[in-house]
Amino acid sequence: DATYDLIAFGAEGMGDVILHAAVTTPPLLTVSAPDVANSLVPLDRAGDLAIAWEANGAEGDRVVIRVIDTFGQVLTAHAIDDGAFTIPAAELGELAPGPATLTIARERLFDLGLPEGHLRVVVRHEVWADPDLT
Repeated sequence: DATYDLIAFGAEGMGDVILHAAVTTPPLLTVSAPDVANSLVPLDRAGDLAIAWEANGAEGDRVVIRVIDTFGQVLTAHAIDDGAFTIPAAELGELAPGPATLTIARERLFDLGLPEGHLRVVVRHEVWADPDLT
């Protein structure tokens, strides 16, 4: 985890707002399945896609999984940060065969109070892979 200050620059009649140590990133995401280290690893659309990662996020962190096919169709799943999620073959089968993008991200969402309202903050650590949908 890393911690950052937030600086919101004011407009006319409003001063800048500085919140020290207001933003904390989630822990790095370590994915153990599928293979995200090698390019164009075959990914069978007729089978379920089991995704596994080290579940070391904080309470409230979530994992967002996206599979994007060669034509830009996107399959998105929001998972509890418990270390495992499976995308059913029926969903994968809706995507086109060929090169694809797989992203797995741990996200932390929260609101910060500001004098003139609030700011929704999303911080994330994301792992990218480029499987070949078969």
